[in-house]
Amino acid sequence: MVLEEKIITFMKKELQRFKQILSPDCQENFEMKAEDEGKAREGVLKVALHFLCKMEQQDLADKLNENELNVVCQNDLKRNLKNKLLKSDAAEKACAYLTSVLGRNPLVLTELDLSEKIPGDLGVKQFCALLEDSHCTLKKLKLRSCSITEEGCAALTSALTLNPSYLIELHLNDNELGDSGVKQISALLRNPDCKLQKLGLRSCSITEEGCAALTSALTSNPSHLIEMHLNDNKLGDSGVKQISALLRNPDCKLQTLDVFTQVQQQQVKPQRVSAAQPPAQAQNQALGMQPLPPQQPMKPAPLPQTDGEEGAEKHLH
Repeated sequence: MVLEEKIITFMKKELQRFKQILSPDCQENFEMKAEDEGKAREGVLKVALHFLCKMEQQDLADKLNENELNVVCQNDLKRNLKNKLLKSDAAEKACAYLTSVLGRNPLVLTELDLSEKIPGDLGVKQFCALLEDSHCTLKKLKLRSCSITEEGCAALTSALTLNPSYLIELHLNDNELGDSGVKQISALLRNPDCKLQKLGLRSCSITEEGCAALTSALTSNPSHLIEMHLNDNKLGDSGVKQISALLRNPDCKLQTLDVFTQVQQQQVKPQRVSAAQPPAQAQNQALGMQPLPPQQPMKPAPLPQTDGEEGAEKHLH
């Protein structure tokens, strides 16, 4: 405890000096002091920066929230950190909004689960400014059952188009995106900088029209997506055929595809299809459906034997 108290006391003093260094009058003050004071300034900076660099972001945020530290110094440091991290007031507001929803600073997270936590399109728009910021390095975003429509989807895809390099998983299951929303996502998938590997679109009111937009986008940029969920949508026979054609593309990297048809709902492990196969067989194989075994020729039933024939047969044996 003694050592901990000494460290806290030391930190208080060094942070207070650090605050003085940050003040606008600092340069004039140091010009009036002797050369050894200038060296002391360098020493203070080195010590303070050493402590700050060794601390994790979350630990640093927790320390800055402690009442024991100087409040004025905290505010100065927080303001400077925000200015360096986020580029716009809109991004700061978005960060504050997500902090209120999650109870944590989203900038220190790589996975964000907002499923059933935000109020539809309005909620999506409130945090999209943060997604646009290059300091946001989010890798996984879950927005299941958030009542998002094409309007919220437009805001989301616009933000991810501006900052597409980090997100690898996007889950939008159980929303009302419709074909219009899926077309916007398809435009994002066409972006060569888009790194999405997993896309969840289960039960999003998608028809064959939206499916056509998706398959067209993935044909243009097929190299990243390895998992896609489209079950509980109304793709129709036309949509299934479009997916089959996509899976025959040798550049397609899809490994898992959840798709719903009128016949079955299953998790599909896509297989590569030979172009020489008949269309029906190729479609079934692409969707992981096992073809029916070839029918064997029927053997004629034996004729009934008479008593005489039976006796003759027995006699021969």
